[in-house]
Amino acid sequence: MLLKRQPRRSLSTVLHSLLSLLLLHPVEAATQPASAALVKRQYDTGESKIDQDVDVHRREFFTFVTRPDIDAPRWDITIYDQDALAPGYFFVSTYEWVEQKNEDTRAWIGPHIYDSTGELIWSGAPLFRGYNVNDFRVQTVNGEQVLTGVFKHDAIDVMVNSHYDIQNMVVLTKGDINMHDFNVVENGTRALSMNLHRYEASLEESKAVGCDEPYDVLTSGFKEYDTATWEVLFEWNAMDHIPITESYLETKCNNRWDFIHANSIDKFPDGDYLLCGRHTDTLYKISGTTGKIVWRLGGKTSDFEIDGHFSGQHHSRVVSQNSTHVLLSLLDNAIRPGEPHTTNDQSRGMIMALRTDTTPMTAEVLRTYNHPHGDYSPGRGSFQLLPNGNAFAAWWTRSLISEHSADDRVLMEAEWIPELKSYRSFKFPWVGRPTEPPAVHAQVQRLPPLKSGTEKELVTVVHVSWNGATEVATWDLFEAVPLHGQEKHHLRSVERDGFETMVVYDGVLDHVVMEARDRNGTVLGTSEVFKTIPLKAEQKPERSSALARALTNPGAVFIIATISCILTMLGCWITWRCMGRRDLTMRWPRDGISLRWPRWRQQGHPDTREYDALFDSAGTELESDYEDESYELDEGGKGDR
Repeated sequence: MLLKRQPRRSLSTVLHSLLSLLLLHPVEAATQPASAALVKRQYDTGESKIDQDVDVHRREFFTFVTRPDIDAPRWDITIYDQDALAPGYFFVSTYEWVEQKNEDTRAWIGPHIYDSTGELIWSGAPLFRGYNVNDFRVQTVNGEQVLTGVFKHDAIDVMVNSHYDIQNMVVLTKGDINMHDFNVVENGTRALSMNLHRYEASLEESKAVGCDEPYDVLTSGFKEYDTATWEVLFEWNAMDHIPITESYLETKCNNRWDFIHANSIDKFPDGDYLLCGRHTDTLYKISGTTGKIVWRLGGKTSDFEIDGHFSGQHHSRVVSQNSTHVLLSLLDNAIRPGEPHTTNDQSRGMIMALRTDTTPMTAEVLRTYNHPHGDYSPGRGSFQLLPNGNAFAAWWTRSLISEHSADDRVLMEAEWIPELKSYRSFKFPWVGRPTEPPAVHAQVQRLPPLKSGTEKELVTVVHVSWNGATEVATWDLFEAVPLHGQEKHHLRSVERDGFETMVVYDGVLDHVVMEARDRNGTVLGTSEVFKTIPLKAEQKPERSSALARALTNPGAVFIIATISCILTMLGCWITWRCMGRRDLTMRWPRDGISLRWPRWRQQGHPDTREYDALFDSAGTELESDYEDESYELDEGGKGDR
């Protein structure tokens, strides 16, 4: 590698440059490209500070020319057995909070869809204004596949169709929304939505958990809706059926004590419900007619003899049920607040078999799927059984996801940067057909000169994307002729290359149009006509030097400023010693140049004799009094007193 040394410069030259930069250009010296870019991005990262370096951000996040409003986390993905993976896309939503101060704020928060290689397919951050959408996944509602989630910011359960339009919203009318679960059951005809309630525990209840007086308790409940009419068919609340003494969570007598922390709800084929209580380490079967507890699995008062254990669990689901057995799946976090703090050496997915026709009832662990790093998922997470027999797990920390074979071989794992977390993640097949047109951007650029010495060549660089489209195979580039209606000329075709595809055309195009085609050549969508951005005026790049680089270092700037102050004070002292307490000043009147000499010490003083002789020889005199005098020059250069 060839290194070029900068020419040596004298100390006086360097100091002069430093002073000039500091005194004449203080704003430029203090401004750095990274900071300017952050301001332009309008991030409100007071709560989630992960965008401190633009270069790092570009490595960790997708950014796009055609969609500057989209910022999507990148996956660090490792695939161990491609052929064994189940088909489908990743459905992931961030579990972070960034204060959105205005609608134009750009952020990465929101639901996202990725393909199996980690490439972005759809970002829902613009649709949901940069807020979290929890439990984001594909479900079938009344025969139609939709995207569902819990939009806590607006306290609604939301459904988005394959065109990425909000199709329906379930608005909570009583209590607070529980963001953990929105589950569509019974072939899409019923929906289960979770909620939170607060109530004051009685004195008797309070004393039972070590409190001397009544206090507020946070409790969980759910509702069942008819998806055709959205009428409430069933409603249940834990405070009516589960005593607070079942909790393992340390009591907080002066705060809202979340004694059960229900985080999932499902329905049995027989019409009863399965509720997961994290802070009680218990799965509850709840009667679909009376609301009473049918049985408890785990916890302080379990109705089963259990071969195995779980704690702090999430995302319990009914896999199957018959007259004698029940199969359940869940994520065993194996860690939670309270004692014992951990119940296994790592978090894991579990399938459990329950025998319900015996006395006592029994439960055994059929299969486990261990954390790919042998670690704990201290909160949140999900565990999903896939149609091909694989399992897909989300482990919360670093948004780690993994796909496992039936014998617990890790087939794939992927994660975001450490600062980002997710709540649940899933894998589903999906077909997205957005109604908005593809986004296109075109700009003329000049290629660098070739080695042969030929002139630089002008090209048109075109970028195109279509947020959410899953069927695009190729892009067709057209030159549009606006003066002739819809006339356009086909120029070339390229294969889709990720979320955003770049096409470079030799020459200048005034207007461009892009068309998306599927694998059969069918046109899926056409962009609007985009007027190409012309070539920007070329500017000579500023010379980079050690001095300029030093000015981006706060420590160097402080040292330079200190030296500047010392030199300025030294200059003032020398002037005072040589010329007196007042400095020579100048002013420029409209009709000529004016030099104003301040009061001098008495004429004849040793410090002024040299100057007196100089001006006497020029035919001028300094008055002996102490009044200021002006000496003016007319346009011809002659003096006029």
